[in-house]
Amino acid sequence: MWSPQNSQQFVDAYSFVHVLHGVIFFWLFRLAFRSASTPMLLVAVTACAVGWELIENSPFLIERYREATISASYAGDSVLNSISDVGFCVLGSCWRRGCRGMPRWWESWRPRSHSR
Repeated sequence: MWSPQNSQQFVDAYSFVHVLHGVIFFWLFRLAFRSASTPMLLVAVTACAVGWELIENSPFLIERYREATISASYAGDSVLNSISDVGFCVLGSCWRRGCRGMPRWWESWRPRSHSR
């Protein structure tokens, strides 16, 4: 995790964390905006993920990371890694539909069909 190649590849040690962020962001947006459509929620999750990548790769946070960790040569995420991080977050938002077998409380936030 502390190699010079950290956050430079398409998939890295943090990819699964970004999937979890997608699940959590979608769930929070679904709770906050119950009448929003699934595509609008995905747009909101994507916007959050892009915003986070921009902040995470700002010179201020890169310098802070260098000071706070043993990775003094950290240069931030590569463009490829930033794009894949956003993609994994969106994947997490979509993945929530495939979580069959989870406890009922886990499923309670899933979008409901409005047809009768």
